[in-house]
Amino acid sequence: MAASAGAAAQARGKCEDAPCPAAGPSGTSICEVPVEEVWPLRHVVMWPEKDLEFVKVPGDEGPRARHFGVRAEDGRLTSVVSLFEEGAAAAGDDPEVRAGEAAGAPLVERPERAAQFRKLATLPEFRRRGQAGALVRRCIEEARAAQARRIWCNARAEQAQFYAKLGLQQTGEAFAREGKQFVIMELVLEPLDE
Repeated sequence: MAASAGAAAQARGKCEDAPCPAAGPSGTSICEVPVEEVWPLRHVVMWPEKDLEFVKVPGDEGPRARHFGVRAEDGRLTSVVSLFEEGAAAAGDDPEVRAGEAAGAPLVERPERAAQFRKLATLPEFRRRGQAGALVRRCIEEARAAQARRIWCNARAEQAQFYAKLGLQQTGEAFAREGKQFVIMELVLEPLDE
């Protein structure tokens, strides 16, 4: 039973007992990972001066959240991102959708099915190897497969060009949090051909 469960997890692109088959940058694999593995990497990369609770976002453990990571050949998690689904019924007053908005960000009514990716983080020694870009592309693929009409993120202003290279565009919305400047970026997704 355990062997077949591991094979099923691999087929879904989850890292459990073995490397997953989803191809990432050279020598890595992109997998769906438990949020408990995501938090420590987020903490070290994004907000090391804060406590671990600071990097946890509402909805991280909810049914609308999925977490992806890049694992090096040795199994070490080196880059992570979280993807949150927003539904048409959650047009601005649903707590899970509101939780997807960063503190200080304007709450914009988004009635269409959408997805937000958050907390993209890569260990410094693994940057500039294509891992972050591969994770964003995975989020775009997952959002498109879920029939989302758009995917968006709150990007640190100094990283806007990185996201633009992946096809996201600035919406004109911006905000500041904890002394850092953010811009909201999005990509309108074309429906998959049936």
